[in-house]
Amino acid sequence: SQAFLLQDCFLALVVRLAQSHRGQFRVRNPDADASELLAMFAPWDGVDIVSSRRKFELGGLKSVASAVNKLDFAHFNEPSSLVDICRETIFFESVEDLASCLSSMEQDPTLEIVRVKSTMTVEGYDDDGTAPGTHFSGMP
Repeated sequence: SQAFLLQDCFLALVVRLAQSHRGQFRVRNPDADASELLAMFAPWDGVDIVSSRRKFELGGLKSVASAVNKLDFAHFNEPSSLVDICRETIFFESVEDLASCLSSMEQDPTLEIVRVKSTMTVEGYDDDGTAPGTHFSGMP
């Protein structure tokens, strides 16, 4: 229940960080005609929060069933180790933007970074497999 009460505050913080560091969110229904994979991601548009929530595929709260399952199998029934009840993902197009966002988080006295889980993968190659596609980095 505490996580539910913090959800809107947490989302506002995540949106502020994304806007300050060129972060983007996964689009719920990307344009099927888009030729680029980047059409799957877009910056928060600043329109009212209700329509923005509908536009993006947001992380939201971890379900009770998922939390219990994670406690049983990954955290040996230690509730304090569950650190992703309120969760969100920001996508970055560069490592520099990701690093800048992490630095801002580290300097924010209202935040405590418990763990960072980041990915950096190359998505897509030309048919011959030689030309790299777009790099994505994110904090899942």
